[in-house]
Amino acid sequence: MDREQGDAGRDANSGTRGRRRARISDSETQRRMLQAGFDVVAERGLSLSLEHVSMEELIDRAGVSRTSSYRRWPSKDLFAEELVLAIARATELGSEIPGLAEALASLDPRFLAVLDTAQGRHDLLVEVLRIVIEVDFLAMVDSSGWRTYSTLSVAHLGLRDDALRVRVAEALAETERRFTRSRAEAFERLMALVGYRLAEGTPGGWYQVSTALGALTNGMLAQARIDLASVTATTTMTALLIVSE
Repeated sequence: MDREQGDAGRDANSGTRGRRRARISDSETQRRMLQAGFDVVAERGLSLSLEHVSMEELIDRAGVSRTSSYRRWPSKDLFAEELVLAIARATELGSEIPGLAEALASLDPRFLAVLDTAQGRHDLLVEVLRIVIEVDFLAMVDSSGWRTYSTLSVAHLGLRDDALRVRVAEALAETERRFTRSRAEAFERLMALVGYRLAEGTPGGWYQVSTALGALTNGMLAQARIDLASVTATTTMTALLIVSE
């Protein structure tokens, strides 16, 4: 990346050239600049190099001093690295599944009419899992949090700074653990509603189930970038495989 270091003596924005900005603390400069970076990523997508935005634009958006900004980050490379780490630490994967209640409410009544048989309960479980997997997957496809997480999961491997790469990986891993725990609790509650519980002594319990489903979902999300329809067609098979285990 090109080093972006302009005349640090001029602190006027394009609309108020000649007027000096009010003095603010270094910590406030950091906060405003990172927020400006977050906003740009939300608008234009994430890239590790921030090639789609200049330091001058970020400074202007943040309303901070060029002198203070370049003192903290002598190059855009350094700012981009700090921003990537901040984004990794702030990324959250929603624990709720939007639209799930409505989808379950539309469950075909025929599944409920045969709950007095083992096959009927099995079929209901498969259908509930199919709905959960499909609704959850489609929500993730549209989720900015998941897009950011997926991008960082791959792109952070290209970071040149080894220590930074490790810190970003640790932040992403913690995000994944929080998500897995919250989904494990949600799956346990949902399955209890249809009378399904894990066998006594199941290794890892619902957390392990949530981990396995997360791995499946990540693969589905990767494939969806190529062919969404082919992925949504596999949800029933996925549910059957889970139940068969």
